[in-house]
Amino acid sequence: MGVFFAISNANFRAMRKHFRTFLKVYGPDLKPLYFRYYDPRVLRTYLPTCNAKELRTVFGPVIRYIVEDEDPVALLKFQPDGEQVKRDQTVLV
Repeated sequence: MGVFFAISNANFRAMRKHFRTFLKVYGPDLKPLYFRYYDPRVLRTYLPTCNAKELRTVFGPVIRYIVEDEDPVALLKFQPDGEQVKRDQTVLV
């Protein structure tokens, strides 16, 4: 599945509540779907497409998300930057 970290100053209960708010989403046909935000393949594709409102929702109390890059020797760090998301890569080897 890969690496997924959410960095926050919030307590565990607040983080659990935050993530539960968007675990289930609705598709265009209003069919309920599970949003696999914890899957690096999903998060690294989704975050760059977010508008400001979506970023506020998905980040909430989260300061930074860290996920595995497509190349597993690197990590991607995502954090809000105004109305956009900032993406940095860290190579591990």
